[in-house]
Amino acid sequence: MTFAFNALYVSVWSTAVLAAPGAIVLFVFAGLAFAAGEAVLGSIYVGTGLFSVFWTWFIRQHTNRVLLRSGTWPHLCRGDDHVAKVLNSPDETVKVIKEKVSGMVLKYGRPPQIVGGGWGYFLQRAGPSGPRLFTHNLVGKVEGMRNTWYAGTTIAAVQKDVKPLTLSAHPTMDYISVAAWFAMGNHGNQGDAGLGNKDTFKSCLILNMQSQQPYVLEGYEALRSTFDGGSAGIFFIVHVTFVQSAFVVNKMVQKRGFVVDNPTVAAQWLAPNADLRVVFMGASRAHAIGLRWGNCYDESTHVDPHFCSRFCQYFQTDVASVLCGCHESMTMFNGKSTLKNANRWMPYIFGWMTIAAILSRYTNYEIIFRMPALSGTVLHRIIMEMTAMHMVHGGRSELRYSAFQDYHLVYLDMAMFPEAFGRPFAILKTQFGVEEVSIHPGKFTRVNTHPCRFVTLSALYGYKTSIDMEAAVVKKL
Repeated sequence: MTFAFNALYVSVWSTAVLAAPGAIVLFVFAGLAFAAGEAVLGSIYVGTGLFSVFWTWFIRQHTNRVLLRSGTWPHLCRGDDHVAKVLNSPDETVKVIKEKVSGMVLKYGRPPQIVGGGWGYFLQRAGPSGPRLFTHNLVGKVEGMRNTWYAGTTIAAVQKDVKPLTLSAHPTMDYISVAAWFAMGNHGNQGDAGLGNKDTFKSCLILNMQSQQPYVLEGYEALRSTFDGGSAGIFFIVHVTFVQSAFVVNKMVQKRGFVVDNPTVAAQWLAPNADLRVVFMGASRAHAIGLRWGNCYDESTHVDPHFCSRFCQYFQTDVASVLCGCHESMTMFNGKSTLKNANRWMPYIFGWMTIAAILSRYTNYEIIFRMPALSGTVLHRIIMEMTAMHMVHGGRSELRYSAFQDYHLVYLDMAMFPEAFGRPFAILKTQFGVEEVSIHPGKFTRVNTHPCRFVTLSALYGYKTSIDMEAAVVKKL
């Protein structure tokens, strides 16, 4: 399945990437041909160039990009369908969804698989089997409901709607859908001063695609218990409601960079009152690079983002951890920015970048586990162990940390060759006594966690394994 997905994505998307510069070359050749009196040849070049322009435009249309990322392009003869809001009427929208779903269940004997922006399937390197129901047009605020957006709305669109406020924290990629954000347990770089999913998510309306019964799930625990269960595939998220306190003043924060090469610096990265923080380890560095954002600490006039700054930050911390290890002096990592811009970690994703990610064979999966309160000494030990592993097996890892009242979580985001997937688990078990781990459900999941025991996110968080659905029933629509 992975090979078929990779072959489809690279073969189709590479034509869109190459068509743009190819069209320019063809138009140049056409001019030379006409100048030399070769009218027929020049006309062929012009026609081919115009087709190249059309092709790169066509493939880059939003729907086609979603289909490619989900491995479903061109979705012929698969019973696929799309759903959009109906004149911003939630009741009418639910009726349309129920009609489409019931038709698919009647025809195929099973509910459709739901596709939002397709990024989760891209990370899984495998597309959903048919039939499929696409929600990337199910977007916008829900009329008459406060802080509520339809499932396919991107985080970026939510941010635009709530200006001048901003979300306290959100996943690092702001063009995933709000439904995928919470259903898949996505997260950002939030530190101890930021709000996690539990304090951001209020409720959502879901539809049981088998019984056609709508439910309202109140609270993140109910959501996780539902979507971490074996029957998660029968539920369709219609819209999501945020807690009002998730929207905060878009204050100025300042970044600080750390070369994390000893326990003292690791403790500085862990210090309280961080709005955001993340640390990178990789095969090309003997140390880690840590970044954190918090209250402004000096009079620097360096303001982010500016020309290419987001891409340069991403390249130095992430890509260069694998390739070359180069980075600027940490004194350069002192930019001030709004909290909104600090949360927007990912730069624009060019077409060649996703192709390179596939061809490199590096695959992204994330390990989540509990630990006692993390100290600078323990964090430095984790960094050294992961760095030594990457020196042998390649790749890179990112570490984030959340301290809650009852437990502490470490998020270890890995980019590794598939044959080395098991190495981090052996290290966590033998060196740090980690018994249970969860795998981020929105990234690559076909991972053997031995010798650690796999548990769901709900179990890791200490949530109930099931909820009383009857208590969540709303009126039939």
